[in-house]
Amino acid sequence: MTARRPRLGFVGLGWIGAMRLEAVAGRTGRSGAEVAAICDASPGRLESTARNYAGAACFQEYDEMLSRAAGLRLDGVVIATPNALHAPQALAALDRGLAVFCQQPLALNAAVAQSLVDAARQAGRRLAV
Repeated sequence: MTARRPRLGFVGLGWIGAMRLEAVAGRTGRSGAEVAAICDASPGRLESTARNYAGAACFQEYDEMLSRAAGLRLDGVVIATPNALHAPQALAALDRGLAVFCQQPLALNAAVAQSLVDAARQAGRRLAV
């Protein structure tokens, strides 16, 4: 029996996000994880990334991607957006029952980081940085 590859949504497709996407999913999306969704505020970046990941749903709005998470059968999200967005985006994903891999820093202060750890424990989901 082969294990099912996790279905992931990737948010933030700049240099770091693109490197995370390639490292986790491979150039064609045929390795470690299945690229189920990609999200970036830049239409050009979203379009150029989508060429390499046929079949991935594309979003310019993170909230829209999360609202469709169940239909996309997402297992988790990879967050590589500007630092100030990490904590609220991670919390929103955890609230929807998704695992989170977040580019550092997880939060802008220790108290918020701890609240995210607590939220992940409460949701029974993985949170990695």
